[in-house]
Amino acid sequence: SVRAFVLFHYVPYNLSIFGKFKDPVYVAIYLATLFPVSGMRVSIFFVILCMLFVPGPPDEFQLISYILRFKGMQFLTSGLMYLVSGSLQYFTCYSWHKDDVLQCIETQGPGTGNFWKMLMDYVGNLVLVWVAFAALPYSKNHAREPGAYDSPQNCQEDDVDEKCCSLFSGWKVRGGRLRSLMKYDLICFLISMCVLWLLSMCTLDFKNVSLAEAAVMRQMKENVFWSVVLYSLLSLPFFVFQIPVLLAVLTHSDPTGFNRQGACVPFHLPVAEGQDQEVANEARNTALDLSKDVLTHSAAAASTFLRIAEIGRAARGRAAEDEYARGDFTRGLWV
Repeated sequence: SVRAFVLFHYVPYNLSIFGKFKDPVYVAIYLATLFPVSGMRVSIFFVILCMLFVPGPPDEFQLISYILRFKGMQFLTSGLMYLVSGSLQYFTCYSWHKDDVLQCIETQGPGTGNFWKMLMDYVGNLVLVWVAFAALPYSKNHAREPGAYDSPQNCQEDDVDEKCCSLFSGWKVRGGRLRSLMKYDLICFLISMCVLWLLSMCTLDFKNVSLAEAAVMRQMKENVFWSVVLYSLLSLPFFVFQIPVLLAVLTHSDPTGFNRQGACVPFHLPVAEGQDQEVANEARNTALDLSKDVLTHSAAAASTFLRIAEIGRAARGRAAEDEYARGDFTRGLWV
């Protein structure tokens, strides 16, 4: 089926990121989501989200990866790519159309596309990830043994959250570490909306123009374009968390992927010829443990630094709720 073909090539169970870039189908989908055309990336990810949902329930790891992948591509496409393309459009108009710069910007500058596609791109960046996040409590860990967590009754009672007048049940803990990032994303969206409102109030005359008329004006398209760029650039933290080591810190869910039949199965890199499967698993687990140890030691070092700074802050007579000052760390070393 089309679903099995797309998911096997886009999120395979047996290829790393380096292996996926050798697959022409994956490269084609990746470049399509990277192309700076309003609505294209959101439309592709909408289809992928539907494929993850049907048949249900969706996989926990796949939903988390979807959110990080979608927001990471938003940073690249609607953030960096839009920023570069918009700047180049201004530069082109100024360099080769000096006699009529304003007319060039009017017809070839940023925001000349379809307003409703731009709006879909703007709102879709928020809606799709929150739909995926809302589905996390009802997701399933397909990497575990069958039947291990087939129902909320197998979890601790405090982890079960009753929803919709007790018609549905889900796990509160799923997506817990991602919740802070999602709140950050919502705040970024609201900030961009405030910027859009300020730009519109400063550049449009709403006394003589209705809201419906202003929505299709060239200036409104320009305002929406740069608000999308701002919102997308603020998605940088999601892009960083796509790194496998940081993803392991963000979630403890087991990695999964899709096979040729479109079934979600545990992630499993192929074993090289002559290599024992147990040896390969042990090497992979050792590498993962090493990565976690590095992060653990880094966190411990940061905690030690803060404890010493707290001693230095107390030594200069400040309370625990006061801010740190320069010299607290060195002062704490000598106390």
